[in-house]
Amino acid sequence: MEIMEFRWKKCSCFLGIVMVFLILSDTADAGKKNYNWKLVDKANKDLSICIKNRDKKTNLPSHNRLAGVENEYSLCVEKIIIKVADEFYAPDAFGEGGIKARIKEMERPYRDIYGSIVMKAGACGPPECGSMWEPYSASSWGIQLEKMLSEMIYHLKSIRQHK
Repeated sequence: MEIMEFRWKKCSCFLGIVMVFLILSDTADAGKKNYNWKLVDKANKDLSICIKNRDKKTNLPSHNRLAGVENEYSLCVEKIIIKVADEFYAPDAFGEGGIKARIKEMERPYRDIYGSIVMKAGACGPPECGSMWEPYSASSWGIQLEKMLSEMIYHLKSIRQHK
C-alpha cells in the first residue's frame, strides 16, 4: 500500500511539474506573436488619407452633403481601428463581439448627446440651433474615433519602441 501511495504522489508531483511547464510555455509564446508592426505606421498614413478626403469634400459648397461626408470619415477611421485591433489585441480584449461591437454600442448615444448639445438647447432658436447643426454630431463622432485610433497608434508605437 505504501508503495502505491508513494508512486501516486510521485506521479502527481510529476504531473504538477508538467502542468506548470505547459502554462509557462504557453504564456511565454503569447508574447512572441510576430506582429505586423508596419501596420501601425500604415494606420497613421491611412488616417491622414481619411482626413484629407474629408477635408476636400467639406470644402464643397453643399451643406446638405456635410453630414454624409462626416459619416464617410467616421467609417474610414473605424475600418482602420478594426484592422489595428485585429492585429494587436486578443479577440476578447474588448469583450464579446470585439471592438466593432463596442464602437456600435457607443456610436448612437454619443451622436445623440452631441446632437442635443447643438440642436436642442432650451434657449435656442434659428440660426443658433436646429438641423443645420446636424453635421456637428456626425463630426464629433469622427473626431472621437480619430482620438481612439491615435491613442492606439501612440500606445503601440511605445510598445514597439521597447521591444
